Amino acid sequence: MVVDYASEEEQIEAIRRWWHDNGRAVLLGVAIGLAALGGWRGWAWYQSEQGIAASRIYQEMLAQVGQGDAKAVYERAERLRDEYSRTPYATLAALAAGRAAAEADEPERAAEWLRWAVDNGRHAQLQHLARARLARVLVAQQAHAQALDTLDGEAPAEYEVLYAEIRGDALRHQGKPSEAASAYRDALEAQGRPADPELLQRKLNQVQSAHEGGDNNGASQS
Repeated sequence: MVVDYASEEEQIEAIRRWWHDNGRAVLLGVAIGLAALGGWRGWAWYQSEQGIAASRIYQEMLAQVGQGDAKAVYERAERLRDEYSRTPYATLAALAAGRAAAEADEPERAAEWLRWAVDNGRHAQLQHLARARLARVLVAQQAHAQALDTLDGEAPAEYEVLYAEIRGDALRHQGKPSEAASAYRDALEAQGRPADPELLQRKLNQVQSAHEGGDNNGASQS
């Protein structure tokens, strides 16, 4: 199963870099807040260095991703999900496991991981990325209505292009060229830059031609 992730890599890499640079400070801030509210237990939570341990497992998992070892990726992702779900690394791991499953032609497993990330993500940006990836997997599975439901709601500005393009893909496969064209126009006009503007424009041209052809056929029959 081929799922295009090119338009999402800059976003997830930016999130990953931000967490690498700021993760300790965030954990410290959370710990101080917990300590103020709950006394020494909050501080003990921080002292356990959950975030540091999760980071180490996540780095190990990335090495397995590079080697294409899907089984090892799943094992580490499961550990992060089960033991470190309060850290953003659990969500990052679910995203990586979802991608590994998609590339291993295991769409059901990919969807399972991505749904977990959507429902349990500790970072809003990661949740939106998981939502977009889940919608792509569903489109690849021809579950177009589910893909549209997944993208239902307002997207943050940085995800408008991605959401609109995937929405257009689902509508195109549903045989709704007019609605697909509208979604592709939204993607081209939204704030931000599509990963492949030429491909997006070709998609728009195709559905516009299909829509115009349908209108012409209807007119000739009448």
